[in-house]
Amino acid sequence: MGQGQGGQALVTLPFSLRFPLAFDGKLLGQVLRIFIDTVASNYRRRLADRGIADGESGAVTVIQRANSDLRLSPHFHVLQLDGVYAPGRDGGSPIFHPAPGLTQEDILAIVARASKRILRFLKRRGVITLVTAPGEGTRGARGVGRWRGRSRSPRRGRR
Repeated sequence: MGQGQGGQALVTLPFSLRFPLAFDGKLLGQVLRIFIDTVASNYRRRLADRGIADGESGAVTVIQRANSDLRLSPHFHVLQLDGVYAPGRDGGSPIFHPAPGLTQEDILAIVARASKRILRFLKRRGVITLVTAPGEGTRGARGVGRWRGRSRSPRRGRR
């Protein structure tokens, strides 16, 4: 893979989405793809602004379906390249171009964009019904809205 640099991310899911996603591997994989594509597109855009076009990023992910105490908690451990590979001069071997370091604002923007895309996808698939529009929830919603999963946990009354 060369001299690429990588960043780490731990991606967790809200309680209301854990049950439906834990038992649908294809759907869980699609949610992961949306997250990775969102991060990679951020790197491609930032480097395109610096004149590096046609860059490709990469990631390696481990999907865990339970946490350390074996409670159902699907989540992703992601190693993502902190930059892109772009064609070398005259179509030569790809060269790694590191992206500038992420600021806190960059991270928040990526999380907001990924959350919006994932919620929109799950709504289209009929997995969730939005209770409030993203960003219009209560103070505790932290700008991502609230949603209600269609599947219920085996423990009635818990979310």
